[in-house]
Amino acid sequence: METPNGRFRPGRRLCLSMSDFHPETWNPMWSVGTILTGLFSFMLENTPTLGSVNTTLSEKEAFARKSLHYNVSSSKFRSLFPSYVSKYRELNNLSSDAAVPVPSGTSRDAATMLVGGNVVEAVERGVRRYKDVIAATGVTLLVLVMSLWMNFR
Repeated sequence: METPNGRFRPGRRLCLSMSDFHPETWNPMWSVGTILTGLFSFMLENTPTLGSVNTTLSEKEAFARKSLHYNVSSSKFRSLFPSYVSKYRELNNLSSDAAVPVPSGTSRDAATMLVGGNVVEAVERGVRRYKDVIAATGVTLLVLVMSLWMNFR
């Protein structure tokens, strides 16, 4: 993780079943979607692991609100996500030729990070989508079990 988020320590390796900390648990059948779902669910819980931090919901929301401001200070981020840089410029009334301000205190210490943008809403939408997927999967499994039961009775 590069961006302070209140769940993982920036710049630190993560001890997860899908990381290189546990090669014995790696499953070659995992897809990018499976891995992202695992990371997403881990973001929503408070289980401690190497590389994680415990923060309150309000602290996580503060990191989310400041994340765009933090990320636009990174040249790597600016080259990979120019649309977000444009959005940042629009939100802050900056001209396209104006330099993106670098936050003061740009150390990788999460406590001193100036991390803008409305990421909280995006996370809330993601949580709702995740819950919808879980519900849809449950309904699909129920229909599958019922159809199997009807075929074999």
